[in-house]
Amino acid sequence: THPENGLMLKIVDMINLIEKTGNGEKKVIQKPEQVEILKKILLKYNGRVPDYDNLIRILIDAGSGGGGFDIAQYLLRDWIGVDGRKHLGLIDLQDKYLKEEKDKFPGAVDKLTMVSFTKYKTEIYTECQNMINQGLVMFPKSLNLKGEMEFEEEQPDGTIKIITERMNSDEIKSLVEIDLLKEELVAMQKTQNGSTIKFDLLPSKKLENMHDDRADVCAMMCWQLAKMRSKDLLHVERGNNQFDKLFKHGVSY
Repeated sequence: THPENGLMLKIVDMINLIEKTGNGEKKVIQKPEQVEILKKILLKYNGRVPDYDNLIRILIDAGSGGGGFDIAQYLLRDWIGVDGRKHLGLIDLQDKYLKEEKDKFPGAVDKLTMVSFTKYKTEIYTECQNMINQGLVMFPKSLNLKGEMEFEEEQPDGTIKIITERMNSDEIKSLVEIDLLKEELVAMQKTQNGSTIKFDLLPSKKLENMHDDRADVCAMMCWQLAKMRSKDLLHVERGNNQFDKLFKHGVSY
């Protein structure tokens, strides 16, 4: 929570569940392994406090093919983490299918949200645009050419000194993914035909085989942020529009 702007979103990590095969091709990690990676992430960010006190929501794209729902079913059961401790399952009691499982998994914690992304894409991206344009989303700096993070440090005499910090391999991978996320956001186009608004990648970027998966994840987080700000009835002045150009605007006829 920012003292002036209220609730904000700070993007600090991004993990791509894609792996390279022996011949160099890329493939999606199998769902059981995806779930195990997710569980490790949950432990990492929750820390040694009761399940899941340090986590706000876990958002999953339900997916038009039901892929996200499969992962949600894996998460219903209690599980043993890499820390050797038992952890509670997760459930979305607002989901019409998952709530029917509540009696089978009474201990499951309602901190999961199944997002019907395809159905609500315009609403979700509109909130993403609003949150970014209001300066409510913070992105980390990009690495320099040496793979280092640069910071400004004020000296006793008032001058600014640039200091660098070497990142480890996991940090570098994460920062590269976040840079790709920003590229996808820049390539996202908002078009309007009458009262119909759509968000999609620029045609030229589609031809370059650019994907929008990372942008979709960011959009869902911004959508969650907007809901939380609305719930808390926060009325803040419009912030710095430093990311205003992340979305290109066009009109279709």
